[in-house]
Amino acid sequence: EENIHGYFAWNASTAEQRRYQASASTSTSTGWETYDPRFDANDPGYVNEPNRFGWIVEIDPDDPRSTPVKHTAMGRFKHEGANVILAPDKRVVAYMGDDERNDYLYKYVSRNRMTASRRKNRQLLSDGDLYVAHFRGDSPATEIDGSGAAPADGAFDGTGEWIPLTRNGQSAVPGMSIDEVLVYTRLAADRVGATKMDRP
Repeated sequence: EENIHGYFAWNASTAEQRRYQASASTSTSTGWETYDPRFDANDPGYVNEPNRFGWIVEIDPDDPRSTPVKHTAMGRFKHEGANVILAPDKRVVAYMGDDERNDYLYKYVSRNRMTASRRKNRQLLSDGDLYVAHFRGDSPATEIDGSGAAPADGAFDGTGEWIPLTRNGQSAVPGMSIDEVLVYTRLAADRVGATKMDRP
């Protein structure tokens, strides 16, 4: 869910609020808070309302009576799509970008494997491990000018790794609970030293 930062008026007084809202605001550009008080997160009764936004929500097009499912195991941020593949071991893997400058690339891996059972497959995006990318470049920084031109050796080369944020339903980030990692995924990625990117 993109652009969640613009839905709320809030004072951005905590590290968590500042990480999801660039600056303090007494109103939104749309004026939503004048029509529905829950969009005024400056009101103590609605201070946590923004935490309900920024999740991937799944809708089952084959079952119009189904209830949409919020997949909290996939983290909370400005999801820029989710490229989903089926790994050779039949686990579902989703690659997701956070649509904000200086934010991150994430990977989600389901705990269970896809089967012929539609009912069991409905849980694949609700139970799994979340990772964030860390890259190390081998190209000299002085040869990367933002133009897209390759360095002198002809290649942008380097290595990468996936740093776990959650494992087996538990936090993999020192000093953060599983709830904190999933609600404040950006702060968890900051803490483990993930590579900041330009709106991945």
